[in-house]
Amino acid sequence: MDIFMLWVHLASVAVAVGGMFTLRFIGCPAIKKVFPDDENARRNLLQAIVGRFKMVVHSAIALLLISGGYLLWKAWPLMKKFEAYRHAMETKILLALVLFFISIMLTMTKPSPNYFQKNRDRWLAINFAIALIIIGISSYLGRTN
Repeated sequence: MDIFMLWVHLASVAVAVGGMFTLRFIGCPAIKKVFPDDENARRNLLQAIVGRFKMVVHSAIALLLISGGYLLWKAWPLMKKFEAYRHAMETKILLALVLFFISIMLTMTKPSPNYFQKNRDRWLAINFAIALIIIGISSYLGRTN
């Protein structure tokens, strides 16, 4: 079960972070290049992409919460024993919750865009940076294990 949950966790991270990277550094710039003067076409294409990505990222978040909860339960003895491990895990969880919040805000489907969607490129880049920090912390935690 441990290996399966770790696999689910890592696969979900790969899909979500890869999707974020693709959307921010490939999708958004390509849409702007193909439709430089047509705001409606850019918005419609982006809404179609985000609508599909929403299903993927929300599923990944759900799987990360489930597998992360299980892995946290398994790591509980280490968190009680080693203060540095506990602080790193707490930081990782806090950053993950921030990342989830931003991801959900970016993928909301409402007629009018919210603050995050109005600044989509910036928030996708911030979310990607947060994801890289989380991956770095996870590397530390994996080595401490």
